[in-house]
Amino acid sequence: MSTDVDTRFEISHRGGVSAASLSRAIEKVTAVADRCREPIHHVELRLVADGRAGRSKPALAESTLATKRKPVRAHVAAASVDEAVDLLVDRLRRRLERYEDRLHREHQRSRSAVDAHFSDGNGRPEFIDLPRDYREIVRSKSFSDGSMTVEEALFDLQQLDHSFYVFSSIDCGCDCMIERSTDGFVLRSVDPDQYGGGEMPRGVRRSDSVAPTLGLDEAREFLDATGADRIFHRDPGDSRGQVLYRRFDGHYGLVTLH
Repeated sequence: MSTDVDTRFEISHRGGVSAASLSRAIEKVTAVADRCREPIHHVELRLVADGRAGRSKPALAESTLATKRKPVRAHVAAASVDEAVDLLVDRLRRRLERYEDRLHREHQRSRSAVDAHFSDGNGRPEFIDLPRDYREIVRSKSFSDGSMTVEEALFDLQQLDHSFYVFSSIDCGCDCMIERSTDGFVLRSVDPDQYGGGEMPRGVRRSDSVAPTLGLDEAREFLDATGADRIFHRDPGDSRGQVLYRRFDGHYGLVTLH
């Protein structure tokens, strides 16, 4: 497949990207774009093979699919260009599925749907105030999309209409949470001194607070005592970042990374 077949594509590459790898990437991304129920009118594809010493993942792949409503974007790093393309395509496919699922749910549900316990803004349902002894921890959410940039996490948060989003930073490898605030968004990391990321996206500020190390019972006691919506904390077992949060049904939800 030649690079000028599909006029929707805007392609850039540098480093040791072979013609075969580039053609393969275009073919695979095209297949993903063609599966979208909404027309994709523009596709950006960027491949980089950075051979600088000391990088375990020198190949980068990035793509943006421009839909009618919002762009769907993915950015990955891998040991080789072909491996990066496979990861990119897998992530794009999952994000398109999320995007289309969200559009379907928006069409089907009313603004006050109780199952939208992550939603924010007008029409948000009120918390059901269950007695503390009746509240349970529902382990219903676990994010495993791999490392991503703050910009990608912010995009997912907005795309999914969540009030917070937990992810592993591709910039430094530490676990982070980005959440909505009254004046924009706040980025929290398990250890601010460990975070070595670059400039924050517009509207995002970085918190200097260290995530406390708490067991689930301790995190639950904190929410019970303070009435807070959530707490971002380290798991005492593996030190990974996780969030215990209040669900609108009165119980607690746990978001973990693996």
